[in-house]
Amino acid sequence: MIRMKKEKMVSKFTHRVGVHCATTAFRNLFAYEDHHLSEDMCFGLGSGLGFTYWKDKRMPFPFVGGRTRDLEKELCWNLGIEMKVYETHSRKKAYSTLRELILKNQPVIINVDLYYLPYFWGNQEPPPGAHFGGHFIVVAGIDEEKEVAYVADTNFPGLQEVALKRLEEARDSKHKPFPPYNRWYILEIPQELTPLNKAIKRALTKNHQEMQKPPIKNLGLRGMKYFAQDIVNWPQEIAPPSLNPALLNTYIYMEEDGTGGGLFRRIYARFLKEAGEILGNEALKDLSSEYEKIANHWTNLAKMFLEASKTNDKEIFTKAQPVILEIATLEEKASLQLNQICDGLNKP
Repeated sequence: MIRMKKEKMVSKFTHRVGVHCATTAFRNLFAYEDHHLSEDMCFGLGSGLGFTYWKDKRMPFPFVGGRTRDLEKELCWNLGIEMKVYETHSRKKAYSTLRELILKNQPVIINVDLYYLPYFWGNQEPPPGAHFGGHFIVVAGIDEEKEVAYVADTNFPGLQEVALKRLEEARDSKHKPFPPYNRWYILEIPQELTPLNKAIKRALTKNHQEMQKPPIKNLGLRGMKYFAQDIVNWPQEIAPPSLNPALLNTYIYMEEDGTGGGLFRRIYARFLKEAGEILGNEALKDLSSEYEKIANHWTNLAKMFLEASKTNDKEIFTKAQPVILEIATLEEKASLQLNQICDGLNKP
C-alpha cells in the first residue's frame, strides 16, 4: 500500500454549492474535468423529473420522492460519459479503494447514509427515521493522522470534516429504503461531450416516457394517484409513535431534503428555461412557468404535512387526498405538453 503523508488533498477541486446532492456532486466533478454545466442542466439531462411512492413493511412509513432513480446513469449516458458503479460488503476494501483514488489526485463520488454525517445536523440529534443512504457526496481529501476525510456536500460551503470512522458507518449503513452498500462511482469523461442540443432533446423525450409509462404503479403519474389513494390508510397502517414523524419527514422529502423546493419541480423549471434558450424554443420557456406553478402546489402540500405534524391534526390525510389528485392532474397536463414539444423537436 502506498504510504500517505499527514494529509492528501485533491488539487484544483472546487466545491460549488447546489441544491441537490447528486447533481451538485456530478456538476462539480464535470467542472474538475473542465466541462462546465449548470446544476439545473445536469438535472434535466439526467431526465431527473419523476415521482416515487414507496412502501415496505420494514419501513416505519412510506417514502415520497420527486426524482428518477436513474438520473446519474442517464446524465452520463446522455453526455457520452462512461460511468462505472462499484459496491462492496467490505469496509476495508471500500476505504482502501477510496484512499488509492485520493492518492492519485482523483475526487471520488460516494453514497452515504446522511444520518451519520455530524455536520448535517449541527449540534442536534438527527430526527427519528432520518436514515437516507442515497445521499451523494464527493471525497476530496484524507488526513490519516487526524483520522478525518474532507468532503463536498450540496449546500455546505467549502469542505466538511468527517471522522473516518463516521464515514465508514455512513457508507456501510444497512438502513432501508436505500442502503449505500459502500458504493462509489468512477467516471471516464472525454474531452468532448455530446452536443447540448442533441442531449437535451433525448433527455426531454426520456423524461416524458418516465412519467407517462412507469414500469410499476409506485412511479410517475401512476405513483401520484397511488399516493392519493393510499394516504388515507396511513393512520391504520403506521404505528402511532411514527405518525407525526411520517408527516414531518414527508415534508422534508418534498421541500427540504435536496429537492430545491417543490419536489424538484423548481430545478426542472429552471432547466426547461435554460433548454428553451439553448434550443431557441419558446414553448419550453412557457412550460417552465407551468412547472414553477406546480412546484408551488407541492410546496403548499408539504407545508400542510409540516403543520399537521405540529398540531397532531387527524384530518390531514383526508384533506391531503384531493390536493394530491389536483396536483396529479396538473402534472399530467404538463407532461402531455412536454410530449407535444418533443414531437416537434424530434421532427426531421
